[in-house]
Amino acid sequence: QVIAWGDSSQSIRITATTPQYAVVFDRRVKTGRYISDLDLKRKHRVVVIGHFLVEELFGSHDPVGQWVRLGDHRFEVIGICERVGNDMINDGWSRREMEGATIPLTTMQSLYGGGDRVPLLMVKAADTDKLSELFAHLKNRLWRQHNRVEDFDIENVAQEILEAEGQIDEQLRGWTIVLFAISAISLVVGGVGIFSVLQISLAERLYEIGLRKSIGAEDRDILIQFMVEAIFLSVIGAVIGFFVAVVVCGVAGQFFEAGLPISGFAVFLAIVFAITIGLVAGIYPSLRAARLTPVEALAG
Repeated sequence: QVIAWGDSSQSIRITATTPQYAVVFDRRVKTGRYISDLDLKRKHRVVVIGHFLVEELFGSHDPVGQWVRLGDHRFEVIGICERVGNDMINDGWSRREMEGATIPLTTMQSLYGGGDRVPLLMVKAADTDKLSELFAHLKNRLWRQHNRVEDFDIENVAQEILEAEGQIDEQLRGWTIVLFAISAISLVVGGVGIFSVLQISLAERLYEIGLRKSIGAEDRDILIQFMVEAIFLSVIGAVIGFFVAVVVCGVAGQFFEAGLPISGFAVFLAIVFAITIGLVAGIYPSLRAARLTPVEALAG
């Protein structure tokens, strides 16, 4: 069906339902209201539009109270649905709602025909422990109403969503392990890099160390000097890594509605790890530099 407002139009799918749909599936409106029993009883020409449809059709305008055309009929927009669904789960029904519009079932039947026939019934179990009993009851009742012909299907949508979420959790666990391994390797490589830089620095500054010791510098002074250099290198690496992570998360976050936020705790943890790696990697070169005698250092 085509929905139009002013010069804007969009091809959408319409959901015709009752007020109980919002209760069963926990649907909420961001602004305005949902379909009411009075709308259903009087076959009001009212419509609740989806989260994604608002920007596409109305732009920055407030749609509540506006009149739109659904095919050949005018409807008043009474509400906007809150966003539902998950970007990582292929939930086609939720996507259909967010990109489409919802009208009273009786209005659909009176304007577009079909009598009292409905293609889909949705039921929410009050007690999940009795799902098997509910399935059996529904199957028996529909079988009787369909003249003892099983020309219908009963699906457990909640179970399908849970299975999909389980698959995503498993994939995320796998990615977590991979990313943890990459992080561990990066930390080891970073530690080796700091160790190598300090070793080279020590070799190039033997004369300086010998000169400082000959005029009274203690082992502790040399140790602190090299440890500070190790920490400085670690912090520089952590800052560069942080900015790289911000860029990567910014690019990847464009594919998700909520983005990929970076928590302050994660940044704090990364800096702590970086400083720890710097300290560990800098211990040996720092101790070696501190234990040199002035004669050894000046001799090179």
